[in-house]
Amino acid sequence: MTLIDFLLKIEVAFPYIYSLLFVVSIATFKRLTSLSIIVILLALFEFASNEITLPFLELMNDKSIDYVYRLSAWIGFWMLYVYAQIVLLQKAHIWLNVTKGKELIFVQSGLLGIILLFMLYFTNAMFLESKVVAYIPQFGIPALNLSIAGFLLFAMLKQVEFKKWKTQS
Repeated sequence: MTLIDFLLKIEVAFPYIYSLLFVVSIATFKRLTSLSIIVILLALFEFASNEITLPFLELMNDKSIDYVYRLSAWIGFWMLYVYAQIVLLQKAHIWLNVTKGKELIFVQSGLLGIILLFMLYFTNAMFLESKVVAYIPQFGIPALNLSIAGFLLFAMLKQVEFKKWKTQS
């Protein structure tokens, strides 16, 4: 199993990781925070993308449609999907009147990086056709997703206040 395969297998668990982070954040902070908004929206987007991927992939494997159109539709859809995440995260903070934290900036930057990697993938597939360049998005997209989840976990654990444990006598 290669590192890319390993990252892709972990990526399937992201909706559950984000859901767990949301439950922990609500249980810990007892209020809606920027971090809890981010993790619940990312969880919803991950659940939706898991449901969309296979039917959309089957549609894109229709050989009667030219490869250029299929690839353009595939990449374009996922770029718009990630862009929708960026916009919705921003709007949710405004609608819910929650202060935007550094977590939002990090997540949106990571999502923007994913869009740029999709653009690199498309450029490589259409013009460059380099095997070396092809590995960058293959590795980069799951790695960025994993780093976003890891950062959110770290940010949540950093905010948790542990009470000093007292022994019973």
